[in-house]
Amino acid sequence: MGEHELSEVNGYCHLGINCNKLMSNSETIKSYCELRKTFFSTIPCGNGKNGINPITAKRIYECKVLPCALYGTELLFQTTTTQLLHLDCAHRQCIKWMQGISNYTRTDLALGCLGINHIENIIDKQKLTFLCQLRHSRSCLKI
Repeated sequence: MGEHELSEVNGYCHLGINCNKLMSNSETIKSYCELRKTFFSTIPCGNGKNGINPITAKRIYECKVLPCALYGTELLFQTTTTQLLHLDCAHRQCIKWMQGISNYTRTDLALGCLGINHIENIIDKQKLTFLCQLRHSRSCLKI
């Protein structure tokens, strides 16, 4: 622009969401997979008889960990199955730890006992909620 040269950047951060020039989600998904770190730093040590109640851990997980870890997932597009699998693996590990059960326990049983959905369903719900909010805000502006 004029006398100033504008350099192209490979990536940028917008509202806390990392974006890159190729519109790839891989770095963003990697940061979402760190929900284990958020979970284990939030939940007190121990579970079971002398530790935290699984229902309390679930409440903390849903109110604090998931919103922080999945911030901006409404804007994700073209996620691959492998990316979602990595994210779901971190989610399942947290769910099973809450209940004090082995990682080899069936996932549907672990999720069903606490009434928690798969991570893909949680992301889809966030996307639909965002779409509904956009639609509602547009209809309010027309009035």
